[in-house]
Amino acid sequence: MVSSRPATAGSPGVENFEAFVGPIAQEAIRSGPIAGLTVGISRAGRQVFIKGYGLAHLENGVAAGADTVYSFKSITKSFTAAAILQLRDQRKLDLDEKVGHLLPDLPAHWRLITIRQLLTHTAGLPNYGGALFRENIGKDTTTAEWVRSMADQPLLFEPGAGWSYSNLGYDILGLIIEKLSGTSYADYVSSHFVTPSGLEHTRVLDREAIIPHRARSYTLASTQTFVNARSWGTYGVPTGALGGTAADLLKWEYSIKQATALALDAKRLMETPAQLSTGIELDYGFGTRLGMIGPHRIVAHSGDGEGWTSAAVRIDDADLVVVVLTNTESYARHAQVIACAIARRILSISDPVINDLALTSAEQAGFAGKYGNGLELLSQNGVLFAQLWPGGPRNRLLYQGKGTFVLDSARDMMLNIQRDQRGANWVVVRAGGVFAFAAAHERENP
Repeated sequence: MVSSRPATAGSPGVENFEAFVGPIAQEAIRSGPIAGLTVGISRAGRQVFIKGYGLAHLENGVAAGADTVYSFKSITKSFTAAAILQLRDQRKLDLDEKVGHLLPDLPAHWRLITIRQLLTHTAGLPNYGGALFRENIGKDTTTAEWVRSMADQPLLFEPGAGWSYSNLGYDILGLIIEKLSGTSYADYVSSHFVTPSGLEHTRVLDREAIIPHRARSYTLASTQTFVNARSWGTYGVPTGALGGTAADLLKWEYSIKQATALALDAKRLMETPAQLSTGIELDYGFGTRLGMIGPHRIVAHSGDGEGWTSAAVRIDDADLVVVVLTNTESYARHAQVIACAIARRILSISDPVINDLALTSAEQAGFAGKYGNGLELLSQNGVLFAQLWPGGPRNRLLYQGKGTFVLDSARDMMLNIQRDQRGANWVVVRAGGVFAFAAAHERENP
């Protein structure tokens, strides 16, 4: 198990890690900008480096450190997925079971969704939205109340035929965990994962609790200056409410790798790409993002929101885990991008050569259009641009050939265009080599 003690100046390899981690972290803080972050690294299950950079609390000038507590945000989903797989191993559920069988009070149009589809975001459920959601965003609600507040939301597509990230789906998984275990989600995570894996500081981050070394979180104003992030109400606990230290996440990743938190077969399932009924394979498992760095397969967990970004990047064939936690949301300096950049340096993998190949007008027309999840590709004056979300900046795309593009303004971001069995264009977006999201062309979206 990974040591919870911070690495010291005398620890093996610490000086070498600092020589390249420091510049990467400082550049991220400067160019993000980011208020503060903490980096943790383990090799073969042994913590070899952990250090904070910048400030955990701007108002009081508190430095980020090894013991700074951050929100994990959607890394929480890896705990939720692991809990579902434990219940599956106890034969309390089947992954292809319809959720209506377990939760008959769900809206009728949700009941035929399977547990597997909830885990992989292929259920067709929307993300948070609707009138009741807007009314409840600042309130403290239970998970069941939160799910009921979105009961009027229609499915985006036939379950299994598309991909759309849905926090709502993981809320429903949390309700299943509570029903089948007979305990609260927080208690289940504490007794089955936190205590057995020695995650000393991991807990549901209650807004009212006094939590030592907890960082404040920030977003950026239009002037690129820091402002306090808006605190949402207490909701969506199974989707993003856990928090802790970088050392805790190093331990968590090692407990998954060693199949101590999960059985080996459950670990394999957690890290298997999703298969859509339209023939597309997507590098998202059960609460797990997959990808490649050079020749190495990546298993990653990440999160963002309320001013936080988080990433745990695990490369099993190199016995390496890199964790980055930040207290500032930044478009091009997400924790996952930082963690992947550090992993590349550790593994001595050169940055890929970036091309700027010409596109014919026919190719541009074939790629351009509105896609799901708010993505749009636009052709202007012979140049293709990507708008990753409605109202967001337009980013020039550099063509690498074979349907692959890199964002000119954030060259860790890559878009790959492929076709499914129905002939529909899909855009798969990766950050630092890791799956971020996928979207089908709207006019062809099933």
